[in-house]
Amino acid sequence: MDAKIDYADFLNSLDVRLNYYFTQFKDYIHCKQGCSFCCEKGDYPITDIEFKYLVKGFLELDINLKKEIQKNLKSIKKGANCPFLIKNSCSLYKY
Repeated sequence: MDAKIDYADFLNSLDVRLNYYFTQFKDYIHCKQGCSFCCEKGDYPITDIEFKYLVKGFLELDINLKKEIQKNLKSIKKGANCPFLIKNSCSLYKY
């Protein structure tokens, strides 16, 4: 039996579980879509599969948004925000 799982399907099932936890512990968890604190203040370690999935999302973006992200990438070494953070929102949120 092949146990291959589509990464998007995996993320969807993970979102279901995470939504449950966010609902159950809403008094303690303050993150939500549009929150950008971690994207402004953290490191951005990602796995190979996450990187490939982000690239897939990037390729689907509007050309102007791609240019803005590429500009952000040039400044990332200067301690800038995550390059995908545009107007305090993740441009690849669904990915």
